[in-house]
Amino acid sequence: MKQEKLLPRPLLARIYFIDWKIASGVYPNTRDLAKECEVGTATICRDIEFIRDRLGAPIEYSPLHRGFFYAEKTFRLPARFAAAEDMLALGMAKTLLSFYRSTPLYEAARRLMDAITAPLAGEESSGEAEPWYEKRILAPFSASYPVNEEIWRAIFTGLRENRIITFEYQSTMERGF
Repeated sequence: MKQEKLLPRPLLARIYFIDWKIASGVYPNTRDLAKECEVGTATICRDIEFIRDRLGAPIEYSPLHRGFFYAEKTFRLPARFAAAEDMLALGMAKTLLSFYRSTPLYEAARRLMDAITAPLAGEESSGEAEPWYEKRILAPFSASYPVNEEIWRAIFTGLRENRIITFEYQSTMERGF
């Protein structure tokens, strides 16, 4: 079993803070980051180099804005360094996502969960193809009726705009298949 060196907590917090600042689009520079993190600019330079070179972040510097940005607008550091319990909970939630398989929400949520949990792929110490919990958490088949995407969008829009939504329920027995 490969022993992975853990990052010191202050460094880990600083790395995720730098990631958050860069992703926010404010073009942070080393001086501002150093001040906010209460470290020297040389430390921030090493952190940015580490994030770019070792963690694969597409960090670039904008002379126009005098700060850093992600060349890929949607890039974020993976949750690889999150606590094991948090990642386990996320993996289990991914399994339970199957309840939403027949809704338009499923594909977007699945892609997001895959992106977040991608750093875990292939890291199971048992050498098995799937995580151990996938054999222990069973999401029963949901015999739900597929939701029409247009209806789903109308419901989503109504919820987002804080509107009152009314509907009539009709069982499958009444309507038939």
